[in-house]
Amino acid sequence: MFSNPNILGILALGGSLATVSELRIRGVNQESIILLLINFIGLLFTNYRSGIFAFIAVIVLLYSYQLGGRGLFSITTVAGLFCVSLFFVLVVSPIHIPLNNRQYLWTAAYNVFLDQPVLGHGLGRSRAVIQSELPMFLKGGPGIDNAYLRMFVALGIIGGVSYIFAILSCVVTAARNATNPIQVDLSVFITAFALIQIFVGYTFIGVFLPSLLIALPIGYHINSDKKSLLDITYSQS
Repeated sequence: MFSNPNILGILALGGSLATVSELRIRGVNQESIILLLINFIGLLFTNYRSGIFAFIAVIVLLYSYQLGGRGLFSITTVAGLFCVSLFFVLVVSPIHIPLNNRQYLWTAAYNVFLDQPVLGHGLGRSRAVIQSELPMFLKGGPGIDNAYLRMFVALGIIGGVSYIFAILSCVVTAARNATNPIQVDLSVFITAFALIQIFVGYTFIGVFLPSLLIALPIGYHINSDKKSLLDITYSQS
């Protein structure tokens, strides 16, 4: 059904998070438990490691909210972002981290970005422009596999910085606004999809299924001051 198992992994991650939300808001019920098992087993079978990591991070965030409310939840979210930023320091260090050849892809993306740092190479061309910088065994293979680097390559430094700022502002403000179960779940959705963008090239700009899943919670968050469809759904059930 899917040419790339990562697409199924992202879908299974979204399903797992949604069923965790169902269990938290509606209480333990047989249907939600079955759906959680189906989605999480699907996530495991795809071997989508960044999705599994994001799911574990969500469980940690939800546990922090249970222990200390919005305050601890916000602190944990920001601390998690800081730890993820340290990850990139380790990537360029002598320490070997198995990343399925992503070091080559990310280095190629950085070199290509330096060729057009201001305007970028344009959306939809990131995969093509990095080919000249890749070793032979990766030519014609995957794209950049990092949404943030992809935006720098595509849109230049202004577009890349703007994209990172948009994602981080959504993550931080959603955590600060987490005053009820629906807002908490919205926050962890945004955080989870921000994390997986480190290891996939999908952004919220696009019509592919992963892009739609990334964009959906961001759209709800942007309109959180109005009565969202989430509120309508739960108020009518």
